[in-house]
Amino acid sequence: MTRDPPTPQPEGAQGKPATPADAMAGRGGPHVPTGGDTEVPAPPRHRDDDASAQPATEVAESNEPSPRAFATTTGFVFQVVSVGFLLGSCCAGMLAGWTAERASDPGSRWIDFLASEQRATALGVIILLTTMIGGVGILTAGIGLQGEHPKSGRLAMIVSGAMTVVLFGLGVFLYIETVSWLRVVVPFGAGAVCAVLFLLAGHSAAILKAHPPPADRNVAPADYVDPLHSRGPTRGK
Repeated sequence: MTRDPPTPQPEGAQGKPATPADAMAGRGGPHVPTGGDTEVPAPPRHRDDDASAQPATEVAESNEPSPRAFATTTGFVFQVVSVGFLLGSCCAGMLAGWTAERASDPGSRWIDFLASEQRATALGVIILLTTMIGGVGILTAGIGLQGEHPKSGRLAMIVSGAMTVVLFGLGVFLYIETVSWLRVVVPFGAGAVCAVLFLLAGHSAAILKAHPPPADRNVAPADYVDPLHSRGPTRGK
C-alpha cells in the first residue's frame, strides 16, 4: 500500500513549523480567509445619521423654543380679541338702530345729546365707539407683538390700559344713570378682558426687554437676494 506524501506545513520566520501563536501573530504561512474575515460593505448613510452624529449640545440648542414665544402668543391673543371687539361693536351698532329709544326732542346742538333724557343712549354710543376704536388699537399692538417688535409691548400696555380705564369708567357712569346691571355687562366685561390683556402685555414687554429680537430678523438672506439682483429688472419684458 502506497502512502501519500506528507502535506508540507508552513514554516515560521526561522524555518520552523508555524505554531498557532505564530499564526495569530501573523508570522505563519499564507493567510486563509475564514468566514469571520469576510468584509461586509457598510450600509449607506442617511440624513438621520448625520443629525445623530452632531454633538448633543448643538441638537439641544436647535430644539429649544424661542425665549420670545410668550410675546408671540400674546400677540395672537390680542388679534383674536380685537376681531371680537370689532365684530361685536358692528353688530351692536346695527341692533341699536332698532332697539334704542327715540327721543321726543332730537335737539339741534351736539350738547343736547348729553341731556338727561338721552344720557344713557349717549353713554351707549360712546362705549360702542370706544370698543370699535380700541379694537383697532389692540389689533395693531397684537400684530407688533407677533412680529416681535421691541416697542410693541409698551404699545400693547398703553392701549389695553387705556381701554380698561375708559370702559370701567363708562360702565360706572352708565350704571349711575340707568341703575341696571344688565346694561353695564358689556362695558364691565370688555373692561375685564382689557385688564387681562394689560397683564399679558406687561409680561410680554418684560420678555422683549430681557430677550430682544435679533437686529436682522427682517433682513432677507444673501442667498435669496443675490439671485434677484442678478436677474435685473423684468418690467416691460
